Amino acid sequence: MSTTTIALTVIARPVAHLTLTAWSDRDDRQPLPRGTVDDASHRNQTQVTIKQVKSQPGVTEVILQSVLRDALRQGKKVSYSCGFSFCG
Repeated sequence: MSTTTIALTVIARPVAHLTLTAWSDRDDRQPLPRGTVDDASHRNQTQVTIKQVKSQPGVTEVILQSVLRDALRQGKKVSYSCGFSFCG
């Protein structure tokens, strides 16, 4: 009997905490304005220019060179994302 009481006492507080946290959790994020991105903390909203490049041999390289050249000229940073989890 005392083992059960001790086990319940030890387990009750974390279970109550997790239950209360799950109960009060809300997804209150606002949609980002077009042309902005944000990090996971939602405290670093940044203006971006998005260039979507389709995979076309020859054309893709020319577009990418143009984007990189413009960014260099304007002193902007470039980030790459292929949009798929299997990108290489």
